[in-house]
Amino acid sequence: SDLDGIALEDGQGSLFLEPATVSPSPDENTSKIINEQTATNVNPNANPLTVGEYVYGKTNGSIARIDVINDNIVYVSTISGNGFSSGEVIEGRNSLQSAVVENYRENSILANNRLLDYSDIDHTTEEFLQYFQKDFLPSIDLSKLKNKRLTIKNITDLYQKKGSEESIKFLMRLLYAQDAEIRYPDKETIYISESGYNEERRLVLHMPQDKVPSETDKITYYASDNKTILAEANIERLNTLTSDIYSCSISRNHYGTFVENTTVTVLGRDGITSYTGTILGVNTGINTESGSSTYIEHDESGIILAEDGSGILMEKSTIGSLYSLNDTILFTGGKDDAGVIDSSARVDELSAGEVKEVIIESAGINYEAGEMIVFDEVNSDGNGAEAIIGATGDEIILENATLWGQFEFIATAGQALFGGAGVKDVNGRYVFFNDHTVQVYRDGLLQVDPGDGSVYFAKNDRVVLSAPCVAGEKIELVTEFNRLLDESGHTVTLDAYDDNGTIISDDGRIRTIEIKDGGVGYTSVPRMYPGGYLYFDSVSSFLVGEVITGSISGATATVLRKEPEFNRIVVKRTHTDTGVFQSNEQITGLLSGTELINRKSTVATGTA
Repeated sequence: SDLDGIALEDGQGSLFLEPATVSPSPDENTSKIINEQTATNVNPNANPLTVGEYVYGKTNGSIARIDVINDNIVYVSTISGNGFSSGEVIEGRNSLQSAVVENYRENSILANNRLLDYSDIDHTTEEFLQYFQKDFLPSIDLSKLKNKRLTIKNITDLYQKKGSEESIKFLMRLLYAQDAEIRYPDKETIYISESGYNEERRLVLHMPQDKVPSETDKITYYASDNKTILAEANIERLNTLTSDIYSCSISRNHYGTFVENTTVTVLGRDGITSYTGTILGVNTGINTESGSSTYIEHDESGIILAEDGSGILMEKSTIGSLYSLNDTILFTGGKDDAGVIDSSARVDELSAGEVKEVIIESAGINYEAGEMIVFDEVNSDGNGAEAIIGATGDEIILENATLWGQFEFIATAGQALFGGAGVKDVNGRYVFFNDHTVQVYRDGLLQVDPGDGSVYFAKNDRVVLSAPCVAGEKIELVTEFNRLLDESGHTVTLDAYDDNGTIISDDGRIRTIEIKDGGVGYTSVPRMYPGGYLYFDSVSSFLVGEVITGSISGATATVLRKEPEFNRIVVKRTHTDTGVFQSNEQITGLLSGTELINRKSTVATGTA
């Protein structure tokens, strides 16, 4: 283009090169909007507006063709839209030049021909919108609206439907040009409903030898005047305990309270026949708050039984565990319960809960603290439990915090570095150790680093944990132990003997399991195994339940479940599995025939 200006160094303006005079008649070669690059139009490629060029209104979207340019006045023919409004920015399609409209007027002949159009909100000019605004929505600023014409056109419907979901959505579209989602707190609130649950109650009734109660008979407990009713209920189910003692099931929503060792009247279904009996006891459930002992007899695996197979008398109140639906429970009196009557009950409902304790059936060997425990949750109705191996081995270690070779720290929030030049532990000892012999304990749990620094990094006088600590965690750096020895100088262990009676100093047996998360919803106990994750590029071809083998290590495990969202499989190891999986080795599925490269292994290293 022709040179119209010399830009300043800061790029924010230019020196004008204007013609000395402007001809009274329009001259497109001299009457131009010059200063193409300004603070408001920083486009360095902008050229002057020219006749025949199309301009676009950035506010109202109108398009017009330039017919005449006379200094700062531009005459246009409107191609589409309803004209331009004051203050609107227009931009040339070809020149990329921009300008601000000071005012916009239609010529008188066109205005006379469009008088009726000015009363139509869809066709009136932008300047006329202010008059509609004053009449229909004087309290709303048109400049704040995304679509002025749509607002004015529908403001009556908006007023009539105010407060409704449709009106709120429409208002949000007008103000912000976005679709709104309406959510009602009432629809997302959980209300407690009236339950029709009916808890069963039982009472034991002693009757004369020749009097047998029946279901639907009514039991009434009278006061001493034989008129005032203190309690009343219908027999729903009846079980015969002996020839003259009966267990009666009554609903909880009966009237009054029955009392043990009192006389009651039993009225037959005919309403005429009646006879008396004595209440020997009322059974409403198991009381876990008081009582000397509870007798539980159960034959499921995992319950400790006496040598003769009978149940165990526990000297604390408990409702037991490991039950199944329809199990029969026998109740008998404890040592302090004289004169009680034995009873039995059937399990009608099981409570769901979390995993709170782990019983180790087989400790195995060669495990390390911190390795993963996996849960087989099939038919347990629960999920989410997580656990790791808490401790392995059997040696007794004396308290040696005050001896050299063990350094203790109490972490602050976010602390990951322990030790360093001139740093002392909580006992006032400078930290220094052999990199190859140091062991790191976090709250008593041994941290095992595979050698890549993914768990911790140790060097001379410091340890850096990959996961920062929370405030109060205890970090121990140990290079030497103060072990308990017997007279022969051997380490004293806890029953660490092989089949020949030889003492085993540390065979990596699982001693404790640390539950990280008990999970939720368990109605039966899940099985637990040492195991972990094997990561692949894809896991879709593996089969749940198949045995897999490492091509290099020869290690074996069983696929417990697949987690394709993480590209990994969860495997378990039993007493028949051997070897230690390696990362980047080929894993083969026995049933599916799948052969894939294992990108990373976090599977427990021990065996049974």
